[in-house]
Amino acid sequence: MNRPFVIIGIVVIVLVILAFWVFPMYQDFQELSVELIEKDAELQNREDYFSEIQSINDRLKIYEEELAKLHAAIPNDSSLPSLYDLVQRLSSESGLVLRQISAIEDTKTVSGIQAQTIAVSLNLEGSYDGLKAFLNRIQTAPRLLDVTSVGFVSPATGLPFQFQFAIFLNAFSY
Repeated sequence: MNRPFVIIGIVVIVLVILAFWVFPMYQDFQELSVELIEKDAELQNREDYFSEIQSINDRLKIYEEELAKLHAAIPNDSSLPSLYDLVQRLSSESGLVLRQISAIEDTKTVSGIQAQTIAVSLNLEGSYDGLKAFLNRIQTAPRLLDVTSVGFVSPATGLPFQFQFAIFLNAFSY
C-alpha cells in the first residue's frame, strides 16, 4: 500500500513543480514571443518608411535644379543685405536711382510652416520706361518678390521726364 502513495506523491510533486516553475517560464516565453512579433512588425514598418523616404529622395533628385531655384527664391533666412543688393542691382539695370530703402520683417505661421515676410519700401527716381523695366525685372528676379503698390510723383522742377517712385513690395523667407 505504500507504493501507490509514493507514486501519487511523486505525481503531486511533479505537478507542483510544473505549476510553479515550468508554467511561469512558459508564460514568459509566450510574452516574449508576442513582443518579438511586435518588434518584427515595428522593424518592418520602419524599413518600409525608410525605403519610401529613399524613393522620394530618388524622385527629388530628378528635380534638383528646380529645387535649387526654389531655395534661391525663398531662402532659409531673411538675408537683408542680399535683398538690398538685389534691389539695388535691379534698379540700376533698369536705369533708376535708388534713393531710399527700408525693410520690416514679420514672422507668420501658416499651416504649421513658419514663414517670414519682409515688407520693403523703395524710393526710386527715373523715367517711366525705367519703372516698367524695373517691374519686369522683379518678375524674373531669382528671389520671390511681390509688388504690393506703386506710387509716383512728377517733380515740379528739374527734368520733365524724371519721376520719383514709391514702391512697396514683399519678400519671403523661412
